Amino acid sequence: MKEKPLSTTKKSVNLMASRLLAQGKRYDWARPPVARKAVACYRRAAELGDPSAQNLLGEALRDGGGVRRNPFEAVRWFRRAAANGNVSAMLSLGYGFYMGEGAPRNLQFAMAWYRRAARRGNLSAGYNLAQMYGMGEGVVRNLRRAIFWYERAATMGHRGAIRQLAQVYDAPDGGRVHHKKAIFWLKRAAETGDSDALCNLGVRYFNAAGVKRDRAHAVKLYRRAARLENEWGMYLLGLCYRDGTGVRKSARMARTWFERAKSVPEARRALRALSRKKIFETARGSHA
Repeated sequence: MKEKPLSTTKKSVNLMASRLLAQGKRYDWARPPVARKAVACYRRAAELGDPSAQNLLGEALRDGGGVRRNPFEAVRWFRRAAANGNVSAMLSLGYGFYMGEGAPRNLQFAMAWYRRAARRGNLSAGYNLAQMYGMGEGVVRNLRRAIFWYERAATMGHRGAIRQLAQVYDAPDGGRVHHKKAIFWLKRAAETGDSDALCNLGVRYFNAAGVKRDRAHAVKLYRRAARLENEWGMYLLGLCYRDGTGVRKSARMARTWFERAKSVPEARRALRALSRKKIFETARGSHA
């Protein structure tokens, strides 16, 4: 049966594109033959001018999902989607120019697309932009601008940005330590399950660095980090058991945690000292 020609009015074109987009999203991408049908729907909707379909088609071409991988054609569709205001496509263009995937590597173009997406609220773009400022990629290194974009993404809940801010304020690059900000962001990072932040926050409570000394709380933080398989946390917990600080002294528990943290040189030395029944004095009374 011959198909009826599509109406040329903008309203009907948009309606048809929306229907094709919805149809494509219903297909199961885990099944390649079905995924190809999804891509076919996206392509038809994209050709009708739907920016979401243009972006989805670009992603399929970039990743090789339901269609032969073609990063160059992907970039063309990302450009069309971005021109129509699709923020995800702007992020993808930034990534493409940064990695040189589908287009020649160009850090200035990457930064420009990340900035456009970040200003429209894309957290990943803001984080990537901060990373580029922080490392001086495609621009003169500018820690203030990096912090600005990290904070913008972090306040919206971006885990990577929260962790970066915790590191920046806890161990600033050549600047003074901002204790209040460091503790605030370390706590936020710890809440997300960042084991390094748990260790660093624990060290602050242990040494009274910007907070009231609370070695029992430090032990709790070390233990949480250790449960997340953080070997530095295991080592610090072993020190607490060895010295009886914040927890009841126990050579057996100290040995257990030192053994689990064997990839940490300090833990290996502490373990050897315990086996010789000598007191390991290197970091006694202070954690760093």
